[in-house]
Amino acid sequence: METDKRAYRVLFFAWLGWFVNFADRQLIGPLLPLLQKEFNLSNTDIGLLTSAFFIGYSISPIPGGYLADRFGSKKVIAFSVLFFGITTYFTGLVGGVMSLLVTRAFTGLFEGAYYSSAVGYVTSVFPKAKRAFASAIFSTGWTLGSFVGILFATAVGLLAWNFTDALFSVFQSTSVEVVSGDWRSPWMWMIIPTTITAILTYFFMPEIPMQERAAFKEAEGKAKSHGFSEILKNKNAWIIFSLQFVANFGLWSISTFTPKY
Repeated sequence: METDKRAYRVLFFAWLGWFVNFADRQLIGPLLPLLQKEFNLSNTDIGLLTSAFFIGYSISPIPGGYLADRFGSKKVIAFSVLFFGITTYFTGLVGGVMSLLVTRAFTGLFEGAYYSSAVGYVTSVFPKAKRAFASAIFSTGWTLGSFVGILFATAVGLLAWNFTDALFSVFQSTSVEVVSGDWRSPWMWMIIPTTITAILTYFFMPEIPMQERAAFKEAEGKAKSHGFSEILKNKNAWIIFSLQFVANFGLWSISTFTPKY
C-alpha cells in the first residue's frame, strides 16, 4: 500500500508538537534549585512539586484519545499545545507554592492529552510497512525537545551563577550554589513557540478521515476491532504497560532530580 502524501505532513506537525511538549516539560529540572531557594522548599516539597505534573499527565491520555476519535486528532493536538503553553506561561507568574502546584498539574493535564491523540494519529495514517519508521521519527521529538528545554533553562540559571565555579563544577562533579536567578522567564518565553506551533498545526495539519487512513483500509474485511475490556485482558498489553512504567520511572527520576545534585 502506498503512503498517503498527507501522512508526512501529519508526521511533521505531530513531531513539532512533541518537540515543544518535551522542551516545555523539561524546563523544571534545572530550575529546581532556584525554586527551592525562593520558596524555601524541602526535598519533600520538591518531590511533591514535580509529582503534580505527572498527576495531571496520568489523567488525560485516555480522555485525549477519546476526544481525538470524537472531534478529530488535529483539533485535540492543536488545542493541547495551546493550553499547555498558556499554563506554562502562568507558571512563571505564580506567587506561591500552591499556585505553582496547580499550574504544573494543569500543564501535565494538557500535555498528557497530546500524546495519545498524536501517536494514535501518526500510526493510523501510515501503512504497516512504514509504521515503525514513522513512529521512530516521531520519537526523536522528545529527545531533541528534552535537550533544547534543559539547555534553555540551564542557560538562564547559569547566567546567575559565577561562571568559573559553574564550569569547574561540571568537570569535578560537584554542586554549585545558586546565588540568584530568573526561574520565571523560561516558562514565560514558552508561550511563543507553543502558540506558533498550535496555530500552524490547526491551520496546516491535514485532518484525514478515518475511512481514508491506512490502518483502516488494512483492517477492512479482517477481524473486528477489540473493545477496551478485551485489551485489559491482553497479557502483552500488560507486559508493555509494565515495561513502560519501569522505564519512565527511571527516566523521570533521573532527568528531574539530577540537576539538584
